[in-house]
Amino acid sequence: MYTLSFFVLGIKIALRISGLLKLKWVNVLKNKKRFKDICIIEGETNKERRIKLNKTSKNDLKELLDYSMDHYIFKSREGNMLFQSGIDTFYKLLNSYFLFWLY
Repeated sequence: MYTLSFFVLGIKIALRISGLLKLKWVNVLKNKKRFKDICIIEGETNKERRIKLNKTSKNDLKELLDYSMDHYIFKSREGNMLFQSGIDTFYKLLNSYFLFWLY
């Protein structure tokens, strides 16, 4: 469920993996119950980008909500930010999942 949420949310809001990994609850919540637009600074251009969350994205995030505003949304078992090695593992799982359904 957790890895699928990562994948689906990334598609829905068109955010790169590195951007998803850096998201904290404080970036998507106004208070502990209301969602706000995500505001990020693009790495290459230094331009501000606002991402409006649609209803399904909000529902996906509600399933992961842990009410600690300073915590990362997608975190390791220890509660830290996921790193690329965790993402590589995720893609291997995702690839095997899709291959299973194709055959």
